[in-house]
Amino acid sequence: MDNVVVTVGKDVGKSCSSTSVVVDDCVEMIDENDYLGDAFKDGPQKFFLSDEWGSYLSHAGQKFESIADFRDKLRKFAIQSGFHYVLSRTDSIYVNAVCANRDVDHCGWEVLGSVASINQCFYITRFNNVHTCRGMIRNRSHRQLGSKIVRTCIESTVCLNLGLNPREIMGNFKSTYGYEISYKVASRAKIMCVEKMYGSECDFFSMLSWFREAVLETNLGSSVVFEVDESTERFKRVFVAYAGQIQGFKFSLPVLYVDGAFRKSKYKGQILATTGRNGNKCFFHLALCFCDSETEENWLFFFKNLKALLEPQGRIITFISDRGVGLWKAFDLIFPGCRYGIMANGIAESFNNWIVVERSLPPFAMLDQTRMKEMKMMSERSVESKSWTTKLTPKMEKRLKEQLDRSRVFRVIDSHENVYEVRNDKYSYLVDISTRICSCVKWQINCFSCAHALAVIQDARLDVYDFIDLYFTAEYYRMCYSFPIAPLSNVDASCSSTEDFILPPVTKRPAGRPKSKRIASAGEKKLTRCSCCNKMGHHNKKSCTEPLNMLL
Repeated sequence: MDNVVVTVGKDVGKSCSSTSVVVDDCVEMIDENDYLGDAFKDGPQKFFLSDEWGSYLSHAGQKFESIADFRDKLRKFAIQSGFHYVLSRTDSIYVNAVCANRDVDHCGWEVLGSVASINQCFYITRFNNVHTCRGMIRNRSHRQLGSKIVRTCIESTVCLNLGLNPREIMGNFKSTYGYEISYKVASRAKIMCVEKMYGSECDFFSMLSWFREAVLETNLGSSVVFEVDESTERFKRVFVAYAGQIQGFKFSLPVLYVDGAFRKSKYKGQILATTGRNGNKCFFHLALCFCDSETEENWLFFFKNLKALLEPQGRIITFISDRGVGLWKAFDLIFPGCRYGIMANGIAESFNNWIVVERSLPPFAMLDQTRMKEMKMMSERSVESKSWTTKLTPKMEKRLKEQLDRSRVFRVIDSHENVYEVRNDKYSYLVDISTRICSCVKWQINCFSCAHALAVIQDARLDVYDFIDLYFTAEYYRMCYSFPIAPLSNVDASCSSTEDFILPPVTKRPAGRPKSKRIASAGEKKLTRCSCCNKMGHHNKKSCTEPLNMLL
């Protein structure tokens, strides 16, 4: 083993001394990271999915499945290698690419290939992979990294999650592939993924004819009404209600929340939806309609088809709405004499928020994705309810226990048959258990026993469950979801959709920036106090209309 003598010079004032140190040349060099803090150490090298792009082109004679496959891999090879190229020749058979710096630096990099007539595969015939130009540097972005390349990278992710927005796509692409892309590229790449799944947006309206036939064939008892303008062959509106939801609604509360929501895709439009409520205080969707706008004519179409579903059930339905455009007149024409509530439309808004991602998709994609989402939800709720051991649904069982705890403070005084007075330290209430009426009105409003009624029922030694509506029982909840939505097979969708071509509706882009949030109705606007008249309302001091003599 050889030794190396190292002379180290050391200055002390003006004197100088030297020392010799013997060092073994086989000792491993010390890594500087051993002496640095965590913030200064070099982190482990991260590997990206784009690392393999650099090996896509290797030699002359290399085979590719098609000319499109070669073009895609050529772009990725250039992006990962850090150079740009131009196509000196490109057609359906030949592709000849050269370095973009060929004219300036006389770079010799070149690739030439053609399609073989025997198997229609693409082969590289000449490949010079040596760059003689200046600066092959891989940057964080690349001008040839467009939406087509990004689409091939994110296609599987978008298919599993259509709710990905462009910002999320940009972040995921940076962390997965190591490159930065613009918002426009990410947005366009997502649109291309959806178009590959369902076709071009203009063709979506023709697919609705196939969708109607497929639903009626696989889901017997469903209602799908599709209208087209005969003179122009343009789409007008479509009404969809699945058989499983129609049958399941018989076991949900006799309440329907009606509301409209705007769509956010290219051809805009409105979604008119009606949603019920199950015994576990969750929404139960019944039907929806896609149309061009929220008008009286479209509401008439919607309520007419809705009435055809509800009449055979023979139940008295309470309607709740937010007084949408054209809704009142259409409702009075289809359901004369019926009453419906105003506001408190949270269930309908919950459904609109539940399909917020689907509302940005084209018509056929929206209906198909909504159908799959509802089908999955009904299956999950059906499986979940089978494990319940209580007589009521979990939320209503919890509410019953809370009301029973509150009823312990009341004193019950008999009046006559089934009529009682319930008192506490301050107030008294009248309860009639035969008609299920309490003077606090909560029993009548909620259709669920209030604390005063439960105090009377327990005092009379009766079963509290006998005075609770059947819609809140676990048995009725299971019946709601015992009618599944059958799946659809789109194997024959492409051939049948071409028989009847339907044009999209004529739409005009509205002025201003597109709105992404719902518009609150008149009753939802918050009241403010005017500093001039001191009254609550929707005005301020500047717009106050009170006479001045009234303000003195």
